[in-house]
Amino acid sequence: MNVENTTSVQTSGSPVEEMEHEHSQAKSQDEADMIRMGKAQQTKRNFGLIPMLGFTTIMLCSWESVYPFFLTGFINGGGISLIYGYIFCWLGSLATCASISEMASMYPTSGGQYHWVALLAPPQYANFFSWLSGWVSALGWQAGAASGTFLGGTIIQGLLVLNDPTYNYKRWHGTLLLYAVLAISLFVNTILISFMPYLEGFILVLHILGFFVILIPLVHLAPMSSAKFVFATFVQESGYADGLSWFVGLTASSVLFIGYDGAVHMAEEVKNAAVNVPRSMFFTIFLNGALGIASFIALLFSIGDVDSVLSTPTGWPFIQIFYNATNSKAGTTAMTSLLIALIVFATFSYVASASRQLWAFARDRGVPGWQVISIVDKRFHIPLYSLGVTAIINASLGLINIGSTTAFNAILSLLSAGLFSSYLITIGLLIRKRLVGEPIPFGPWTMGRFGLHINIIAFTYTLIVMVFSFFPPAVPVTAVILSRATPSDFDQLVPLAFRSFAGDPMLPVFFGHESPSSYAHVKKEWITGTHEPNDFWLKAEDLDAVPDIDLRDDAGERAGKERSKAKIVAACNWKINCTYVPPKEGEPAGPSLEDLSYLDTKQEKEDAQHILTDYMTRRRSDCQEPHLLCSLLFVDPDYQRQGLGTILMQWGNDVADQMMLPCWLESSSRGEALYRKMGYQDKERAKWETRSFPGTGVIRMRRDIMVEKWHMEKKTRWKSP
Repeated sequence: MNVENTTSVQTSGSPVEEMEHEHSQAKSQDEADMIRMGKAQQTKRNFGLIPMLGFTTIMLCSWESVYPFFLTGFINGGGISLIYGYIFCWLGSLATCASISEMASMYPTSGGQYHWVALLAPPQYANFFSWLSGWVSALGWQAGAASGTFLGGTIIQGLLVLNDPTYNYKRWHGTLLLYAVLAISLFVNTILISFMPYLEGFILVLHILGFFVILIPLVHLAPMSSAKFVFATFVQESGYADGLSWFVGLTASSVLFIGYDGAVHMAEEVKNAAVNVPRSMFFTIFLNGALGIASFIALLFSIGDVDSVLSTPTGWPFIQIFYNATNSKAGTTAMTSLLIALIVFATFSYVASASRQLWAFARDRGVPGWQVISIVDKRFHIPLYSLGVTAIINASLGLINIGSTTAFNAILSLLSAGLFSSYLITIGLLIRKRLVGEPIPFGPWTMGRFGLHINIIAFTYTLIVMVFSFFPPAVPVTAVILSRATPSDFDQLVPLAFRSFAGDPMLPVFFGHESPSSYAHVKKEWITGTHEPNDFWLKAEDLDAVPDIDLRDDAGERAGKERSKAKIVAACNWKINCTYVPPKEGEPAGPSLEDLSYLDTKQEKEDAQHILTDYMTRRRSDCQEPHLLCSLLFVDPDYQRQGLGTILMQWGNDVADQMMLPCWLESSSRGEALYRKMGYQDKERAKWETRSFPGTGVIRMRRDIMVEKWHMEKKTRWKSP
């Protein structure tokens, strides 16, 4: 590609005179571009190449975003997706960036895509395509600004969980932290706006140094995975077919290259914009691309125990990776805090670009209220009202998170959909103009005879990643409802429990070996339990599945089939003990040998009796208080890691909070991470070694009482010691 100046200026004399000539030339080029586009210069041109490079580089935030966003790619191919898919996206993004840069050099305006479309489209379609690209771009940038503030806030919550396992993770906490990040971004974009170019230069240095600050301890301290796992193992955890899974996994890499065109929307504040805007975008893709691929490789080598990482109570797998590597909460907090700081810095650029794009669109009367939004403040020389609207939209989107994080994330998906759509429209029209041979007023940055080929590559790449950005990270995506289970559901629940606990050494102790007699025993015990007033069964049903259920008689044998209205995919049994009732004097803690008829041999019965007697004795000793007991929770293996366990536990936690009671449970090692995430702490780890059931054990856990205290009109909340 060729970068050339459209105006040739001969200079001679001292270096100072030459610099003055260069500045005059840049100023003249900017003035000429504004006149040619029919725009008046209303903002100050504060940004040179280096500050603009810092602006776009930290806004892309590629290596930092590798850590919070790698999960989608990992469950859709592992290293095969994250490394080779990343290279595919890197090359595709270079082609897209080159195409966008060419148009930015032709028309260096803050309007960006919608302005280019108006000039590139056939006259009869210009207004429609310009309006369409303006709105999809505006929605994408507003969603992008909200995603930055949300990401910074919620990672802070993950650190709180790491350092205080009793911290009760609430969505509204995340929204308040979002507001804090937004407030900092607004302060920098208004009061400190004149210092922002210098700040961006400093952040660029921190961006590069921070990469090594995190990479070196991670690689040095973490247990190393094999090269085969990193480069040649296809991890399939999403439910898609392998080939389709790889394309879905591209989302983790393509999202890392979204946002470089933020420089376009700052064009009217950049010196020599027709050259420096394209340069800053292109150099950003090169720099961030190199740092990103190194971060992916380091992360895969350092991932360690995959199960503990994916089920981390912090909600962020990378925090668990840091902790597994350093084995230090302080070290993990320091590494994560650096990431948080850089992500917060990225929101400075996102908020600035989103507000400038909205301002330019309003200046061309593309949005309601354009008369106000298009005003430029004379004191700060920035579109202050546009900045205010961006802040209001950001804060309003944060309120959605209080009701549903899923709904909030769905809205944030507009970031990729909106920006990819704007790229497609503009690049598609540029391809058309080249193919029909219409004259194109190229600027200083042009790809020459390679332009058409690069445009086609960019269009194809953008179309692929945009289509697959709409795919969910994993399937099946189910419509699940929560309701109370009754004894009529037990013919579904008993086999489900055996499938869910398969491989757990405690399964035969409680339920016996899977057989008709064990089915009958478990069903009878559960039905007996429902006669107690404190017993509550909760079930989650997949409404899209309508299975045939095996009906069983009292002996556990199949007695017929029945078509169910929905498939039960998870269940939980809660014991709600509003008062403490001590056991009757002389009442045995454990079962008799006769009660263990579901086991095959006398040795098994004696060993199970020993385990269950000690198990119940420990429970009686601990639970001498009113409390809620999560006696059982299980999820269909095909539906695990979809949040069902969290939903079932949250129901019990909410009831406990309303009743101001603690919660108790006994967990296996597989469920420990979930319960920690829900605010439960270890109280005791019990292990038993018997001939029939070696390696059995449970983790007894407790969640503290949540107390509410009212002071007149002010309410505070805390956990009891």
